[in-house]
Order: sequence, then C-alpha cells, then structure tokens
Amino acid sequence: IAALRDAGEHKAVVISATGTGKTILSALDVRAYSPERMLFVVHREQILDRAISEFKRVLGAPDSDFGKFVGSKKELDRRYVFASIQSLTRAENLEAISPEAFDYVLIDEVHRAGAASYRRL
Repeated sequence: IAALRDAGEHKAVVISATGTGKTILSALDVRAYSPERMLFVVHREQILDRAISEFKRVLGAPDSDFGKFVGSKKELDRRYVFASIQSLTRAENLEAISPEAFDYVLIDEVHRAGAASYRRL
C-alpha cells in the first residue's frame, strides 16, 4: 500500500483470504498515513465492532477517538468513524456529511461496491 501511495496512487484494493489479517493491515496503513479523519465502511455491525477493537489495538489512540455510525449511534465527530453502509446511505445521513469530511476511507468487502447503496456513498 505504501509503494502505491509513493507512486502517486490514491486508491488500492487488497485481496486476501478470510482470516489473513486485512483488518490489521488496514490499521497499520492508517497508522502509517496518519489521516486527520478516517471512515471505515462495513455491511454488518458485527464486523464493525471487531474492526474497532483491532484498530484500537494497532493505533493505541484513546477510546474518545473512535466512533460508530450505525443505528441510533451517530458519532461523526470522532477521528476514526466506523459505519454501516445501511446507516450512511440513508438520504438524511448522507446529505449531512461533507464529501471532504474524511481524508482516508476504507470499504470492507469492496466487491459489494457495485450495489446502489455503495455507489451513492
């Protein structure tokens, strides 16, 4: 990922089997890049909770830096926001988020990105 960034790329796709550490890899890259604000998009809340736990371990940031945007939780004011695609792409939610709000975006299970909800995002 760092080599791609050094070559001027702004997007990357990591393809690897389940359980091989993609979440840790992404957390390590976030640590190396040190974005002002990061958005991590998932399709199921169980994935979201596990990702938050892994990122906390890798980044060592305070709990107050981590927020959830799912269901009734709308913690968009945090540095690291973990969101469900279902919550993000509700019209009223998506309209309330500036396209410049995040300088690092991760999409878990990016093969789903062809779906209408992901295209809206």
